[in-house]
Amino acid sequence: MAVSNNLQFGTKALRQSFHQSDVALQVYFLSLIVNEAPGWLPAREVLDYAALAKKNLDALITESKETERVGMLYDQIGIVYYKQRDWPNALENYRLAIEWKEKMQQYHLLGSTYHQIGMAYQLQRDWPNALENYRLAIEWKEKTQQYHELGSTHHQIGMAYQQQRDWPNALENYRRAIESYKKTQQYHELGGTYHQIGRVYEEQQDWSNSMENYRRAIEWKEKTQQYHELGGTYHQIGMVYQLQRDWPNALENYRLAIEWKEKTQQYHELGETYHQIGIVYAEQQDWPNALENYRRAIESYEKTQQYDQLGGTYHQIGMVYEKQLDWPKAAQMYIQSHNLYTSYDPQSPDISIVLNSAVRLLNKMIEFRVEIPEELKRITAKLRRGKNIKRKPA
Repeated sequence: MAVSNNLQFGTKALRQSFHQSDVALQVYFLSLIVNEAPGWLPAREVLDYAALAKKNLDALITESKETERVGMLYDQIGIVYYKQRDWPNALENYRLAIEWKEKMQQYHLLGSTYHQIGMAYQLQRDWPNALENYRLAIEWKEKTQQYHELGSTHHQIGMAYQQQRDWPNALENYRRAIESYKKTQQYHELGGTYHQIGRVYEEQQDWSNSMENYRRAIEWKEKTQQYHELGGTYHQIGMVYQLQRDWPNALENYRLAIEWKEKTQQYHELGETYHQIGIVYAEQQDWPNALENYRRAIESYEKTQQYDQLGGTYHQIGMVYEKQLDWPKAAQMYIQSHNLYTSYDPQSPDISIVLNSAVRLLNKMIEFRVEIPEELKRITAKLRRGKNIKRKPA
């Protein structure tokens, strides 16, 4: 209730600030609402406020007022656009921020803006521009002795290389981040970086180094009371054990993940862990427990409105029913999976996997003369035309 009241106050203050033509307050309240409660205001309203704030800021410059704060205000407007994934406007405002910080000789503030530009490019998977701007961020942070900001940029460079599967450069930059965090005593940042190092080793199937770094991540997250991040790391440890087919240890760590996610109210992360627990039970052909956990995953995804994740879990349920020879239920699940993917994640490569499962099931139903749902025929029609599909015996 208190949070809701604060947001209502912030929204009222935001609207009043536009009536008062106070650009600094406009940007302050807009940034506050966007950062603290994404989704509180409709995206269109946020973008309209951001455009109006920029227009007012441009006018302020023309009147030669408050020029020493102009760069920081453009920065904040850029972040509002960034949060809405409006990349062109985010980048335009960041570049104006750079221009004004240089004009006002605020060189110590340049590194943070180049860092934000790098993040905008990274989220668009434009690696060359992301890395170029991260390196400019490093350069300015070093020149102006902003050493406490270096770790975060080295971490992001590590992530950019990791996303390109360039493991050596990813590890090198994560280690630089670790070194910087320790030098500047930012111990609360260590857990996240050790977690990413664990992910890099996991991708290379180097289980021992992966586990060692996940354990370090757990240690630092506990030391610095980053309890809300523990669930994610226990989940990854569960994955490492699962990939080695060590079912008891996988389940133990997934249960620890569930426990911490519930304790710290990370409800949006519960679905993925229940889904993985379902897979572990399915791998052991423990169908009742597999289905129970898949259903918990679905319940969690629906509660947290992660509808784009539902298709994968319905597909897994379909595979369980298919293995139990309950083909009508399997067909129902594959249809549901296909429809969810096409509604919420139409570009997903997993759609072809679902369709292949559906065609495989259809062949079995034809061969054993089981009644085939019309919807199953419909969703597989295009794929079947390109394959040597079995025909129902006369």
